[in-house]
Amino acid sequence: MKIPDDVFETRCRYCRHRQTEENREIPDKYVFFAPKHKEMPCGIMGISQHNKVKGECLSFLPNYIFGICSTCQHDNMFRENYCILDEQPNKRQLYIASSVGDATTPGYYSKHRVSTCDNYVVKSWMVPFMKKEAAEGRIPHNFDPVTMQAIGVDNESVSAEAWAEIERMQQETKKLVEKTNQYVSEPEQLSLFD
Repeated sequence: MKIPDDVFETRCRYCRHRQTEENREIPDKYVFFAPKHKEMPCGIMGISQHNKVKGECLSFLPNYIFGICSTCQHDNMFRENYCILDEQPNKRQLYIASSVGDATTPGYYSKHRVSTCDNYVVKSWMVPFMKKEAAEGRIPHNFDPVTMQAIGVDNESVSAEAWAEIERMQQETKKLVEKTNQYVSEPEQLSLFD
């Protein structure tokens, strides 16, 4: 079995369960019990119902994606409706995700976490994580890295230029780190008697 390519590109790419860059074949014996080996494309324990909703994964657990309630400063799991605001205008679900809930509202919390509304404001402490994950291709480039605003039709090209520069700088940094690591040797083990 193989994860459908459209799911691998649009969901696995942005999911915390993803383990490899390559969509590898999963041996049949692992379809319902996938061990957490790095060679497996997905780190979840059970890969099931992968064709139930086309283009979706029912075990999707998104990274810190800009524009969903889990990254909004109003999100609060200890409040009724999981939001500190009484008004949530135009609230809508953006992704299908793993269903987690309680006896009274099964699946509500996970549905809330992948929804959004017109009052979305990004959590300030998540900004550096979002920029890093977006530059690595682990979340969508759906926000401007300078203003931290949603990308609209007006600022698509400016944001694309900013992302290209961030990705270029990240590649240079990665090369520099790799080059530096070549010259760093492990210290020798000292014994108790040295």
